Amino acid sequence: MIDTLSRNENEVLPMMKTIMIVCDERNSLSSLDGMLARFGYKTIVAGDNEAAFALIRDGDPVDLVVIDLVLLGRDGLEFLSRVRRVNPQLPCVMIAGNCSIEAYLKAISLGVYDYLNKPVSSREIIKVIAAALKSPQNSIALRGLGDDSCPVDPRGQYWKRAS
Repeated sequence: MIDTLSRNENEVLPMMKTIMIVCDERNSLSSLDGMLARFGYKTIVAGDNEAAFALIRDGDPVDLVVIDLVLLGRDGLEFLSRVRRVNPQLPCVMIAGNCSIEAYLKAISLGVYDYLNKPVSSREIIKVIAAALKSPQNSIALRGLGDDSCPVDPRGQYWKRAS
């Protein structure tokens, strides 16, 4: 999960990645923060999308953003759109409790790396974050759904093709 940076041939130091979590649900925010910290990530937590956007706009070092679809004051898609205008290469992962096909498609069009439905397991989000940090330009739109998947149903779940 953590990349390494070598100062010399004999010494390997961990290079901590910084994940910003933008979520206005205190329990979800606390849970994600603790989980990511346990896996060695540095976190910036933001319950306020304006403060989060200001940090990104001002160039604070953020390697990836986890965005809740529903945020106080603005929705997560609007926040994602604003982030894309100032930092189009920043990998973003969207999480949602109630997903509509329209929200899913809009997130894809904005270049979200992945779109996860709540509740999100620690294994699932860590796997997605690690993959996004390895190839951030590889959005879900570019990866496609794969050979064994069909489009998304209105709840945001993939439908598997019958064998």
